[in-house]
Amino acid sequence: MSIKIDDNSKITLDLKKQKLKGDSFVVGDETQGIFVELPQEAIYIVDLCDGTRTIKEIQSILEMEMKEVYDVKDFISDLYEVNLVYKINDHIIVERSGTRHFRFTKFIAHLLFAPRMYFVYSIIIFINIYMMFYIKGNLPDYRSVEIIDEHSGLSLVCFTFIGIVVTVFHEIGHYLSAVELQIPVKIKLSLRLFYLVVETDINSIWGIERNKRYICYLAGFYIENIILLLTFFIKKLNAIGNLGCHICDAIILTVFLNFVWQLMIFLRTDFYFIILNYLNIPALHFSAMQSISSAGKGIKEKIDKKEVIYLIIYFVGVIASIFYLFNEFLIYVNLFLISINDLEISFDDVCFGGLMFLHIVLWGKGAYNKYIDYRMEHNAER
Repeated sequence: MSIKIDDNSKITLDLKKQKLKGDSFVVGDETQGIFVELPQEAIYIVDLCDGTRTIKEIQSILEMEMKEVYDVKDFISDLYEVNLVYKINDHIIVERSGTRHFRFTKFIAHLLFAPRMYFVYSIIIFINIYMMFYIKGNLPDYRSVEIIDEHSGLSLVCFTFIGIVVTVFHEIGHYLSAVELQIPVKIKLSLRLFYLVVETDINSIWGIERNKRYICYLAGFYIENIILLLTFFIKKLNAIGNLGCHICDAIILTVFLNFVWQLMIFLRTDFYFIILNYLNIPALHFSAMQSISSAGKGIKEKIDKKEVIYLIIYFVGVIASIFYLFNEFLIYVNLFLISINDLEISFDDVCFGGLMFLHIVLWGKGAYNKYIDYRMEHNAER
């Protein structure tokens, strides 16, 4: 229902505010996951909209205290259009109900992502690095994708299934960390470049303190490190057999490639948001690309040190993407060579061909979606 906003309307906003670089703030409603970037002057208006003053009274305060004159009614109307007005007079515009979770879910979330767990995960990561690089037989190998000997199709099915399971646990990590932070969270299906995956929507994270956001961004990576550590220990058991060892090797390869994927920050991975949060620069990617474009055109412009740091990491991400794609190429070539050993077409060959075709279709669709998202973000930032 649309409500008319006039000079005599008393507005209640009740929005969360977090400071960004310079005089910018991110402001929004964490229950809806809607946030906008506003300048310092607009924050003063937001603070005045507490339900006790009319728009006319707020306008008068601004005209007395500020040199520039802002149209408060237009500003409120813009916030109303994006559902950021809580009340007009005594009428509630948007219901803001708290997030509820099962007691068991909150227990698991607290167990895994309480502040003390930072130290525990640091130890786990150190152990994983040691076991991967210093214990024989644990290094990731593209040939590990051959889970079932001489069966490329079934091996690809198993490898794809392992990738999906690891991704699901990764997103569960993000979900549980959001539960621990008591922010709304949604689980949805989405296309990434190669697979249909489960994705966690944690837009409401902008409503919490900057230092508390890291656990949410790192949660998926932490869960994958738990999976990796368990896999190393299980692989050491003599009772799991040859197939068990092959499955463990496939899990190690999957987790390793997922880590390389995270370095590809131009795809807006978890690591990108960690860097964005650390450097605290809004529109970080666009700002850095603009600096490069200006330099390429011979325009002398001072580049922010934080943008230089981002560009260095970006370059590492480009190298990581080449490494990632090269490994994917080796994986599929290896499976293809296995599949053509037998000239007769078998069920295994059909599985391999069908999954390869599906991967190509999903890759194309995912790449197209990423391109559309990039264009929309690029146009919005301009």
